[in-house]
Amino acid sequence: MSERRVRRLLSLFLFLFLLLPQLHAVSFAAPKSGTDPYLNMPNFGSITETGLTWKNSKTGFRVVIDDDIDLLTSAEERKLLEEMIPLTEYGSVALWSTRGEDADVQTQAEEKRRSLFGEESSCMLVINKASQRLSIHPGGSLAGLISAAQADRIVSRADKELARGHFFSAASDAFSRLAGLAGSTKSAASLRIFSMLFLALMIGLTLAGVFVLFRSRQGRHFE
Repeated sequence: MSERRVRRLLSLFLFLFLLLPQLHAVSFAAPKSGTDPYLNMPNFGSITETGLTWKNSKTGFRVVIDDDIDLLTSAEERKLLEEMIPLTEYGSVALWSTRGEDADVQTQAEEKRRSLFGEESSCMLVINKASQRLSIHPGGSLAGLISAAQADRIVSRADKELARGHFFSAASDAFSRLAGLAGSTKSAASLRIFSMLFLALMIGLTLAGVFVLFRSRQGRHFE
C-alpha cells in the first residue's frame, strides 16, 4: 500500500471519527412525537369491531383497547389509550380484558394478537378477571426488547393492583413500564453498536498510524 493511500485511509478514519458522535447523538435523541393533532381532544380514537383504536401516523403502529368485559369506564379507556401511545414508537399495542381459565386465555391471547397485528412488532396485555391475573404477550421486535424476567416483574406488580380491583391503574402502570423498558433496551443496543464501531475505528487508526511511521522510518533508512 502506497503512502498516499495510507494518508487517504487515515483521512477517512478521521472523518468517521468526527461523524460517529453525531450518529450517537441521533441514536439517543428522544423519539419524535407520533401523536396526531387531535390526541388531547376528548373524543380522539375510533370505535371499531375490535374496540377503541388509534394509529400512530408516523410509525404506522396501532393501539387497540378491547375491553370485552367492561372493566374500564369510557373515560378510563380513552385515558389509557393516550398512555399506551409511547409504545407505538416500537410496535403496535393492545389491551384485552376477558375471563376464563388461565391456560385457555393464554392461547386465545396469542391468537388474538396475531389476528390483530400479524407478525409485526407488537405487544398485547391481557387482564383475566376470573383469576385476577395480568399477562404480557410481546411479538416481533418488541419480544426482543422485553425479556421474560422483565415481563414477570411487571406482572407481579400489576397483580397486586388487580387484587384490589384497580384495573385502570394496573394496566396504566404496566404500559408505562413496558414503554420504559423498550426505550432503555433499544438505547443500550445502540450504545453497544456505537462502542463496537468506535473500537474498530481506533484500532484502524492505530494500525494505519503505525504503518505510516514504519514507512517514514524505512524511507529515511534508504536516504
